Amino acid sequence: MISACIAASAQIADTVTVYRPDSVTVISSTTQQSILISGSEDNKDFSYSSDIQIPEKANMSISSMENRVDFSVSVPFLDKVGKKESEKEQETPRAGSTLGISSTVLVGLLNPINDPAGLDLSPWKNSEVGFPSIVNITFYNAGGGLTFGIHGGYNIRRFKSKSGIRYMGADGDLAIGTIPEGATKTKSMITVGSFTLSPLISVKDRKSGIKITAGPMVNFNRSYNTTTKYHLDGKKYKEHDGRVNVEPVTVDILLALCIEDWPDLYVKFAPKNLLKTESIPGFPSWSVGLCFNLD
Repeated sequence: MISACIAASAQIADTVTVYRPDSVTVISSTTQQSILISGSEDNKDFSYSSDIQIPEKANMSISSMENRVDFSVSVPFLDKVGKKESEKEQETPRAGSTLGISSTVLVGLLNPINDPAGLDLSPWKNSEVGFPSIVNITFYNAGGGLTFGIHGGYNIRRFKSKSGIRYMGADGDLAIGTIPEGATKTKSMITVGSFTLSPLISVKDRKSGIKITAGPMVNFNRSYNTTTKYHLDGKKYKEHDGRVNVEPVTVDILLALCIEDWPDLYVKFAPKNLLKTESIPGFPSWSVGLCFNLD
């Protein structure tokens, strides 16, 4: 089969199809292509000729397979326009919503503000690890530049002492004890786990790929047993000393900077006291860290 396609003035002319021609002659110059066809499968006297004007920088190809010859002329300008429109259609999302799950992991350093006397928290050694978007529903506008999402997840925060003091839970209150004399590698921790619900707004610049996300993170808190670890006389010890009461619900403020192909950088501020104790006043905190998308 042979197909001759003629492009002129950005329009496609008629197509001539010949099955099993006896001979095909192609004469080329820098500005013109001539095609001569003799005979066909059902008409040995068939004859066809055509002259094609070739635009500058046009791409021409002639390929042969058995008794079939294909000829085509493509105009770069038309190809470029078609490609841009196609890419634009694919890259521009329509308005809608999605419901899904995510394996995003949040890892950060947790720091108290105005560390209360006697608590002796370690700066830059407190930590948080979480899965902030295990389940999510996202609404986005046409173009995908603005999105609103509701994310459900789980978060664990650990507050650690910086010296040899021992955190102990006493009927829900926080008590300060001591670690045995001579112990090394001492560590005492208050651990709080939280189910989180985060309504977040994101604004993305499509040219640079930079996205800013902000909104509240509502924490539904529960405490774990306080934990103390130390080494003494060549042995390792890990002891639990009861739970500490925490506020059942707290709200943090989250701000994240997202750059394509890089982990997200986030800062979070917790203005409300997390611990609900009588002996030691609570304290606000803030954290900074990275979010890794493992999808």
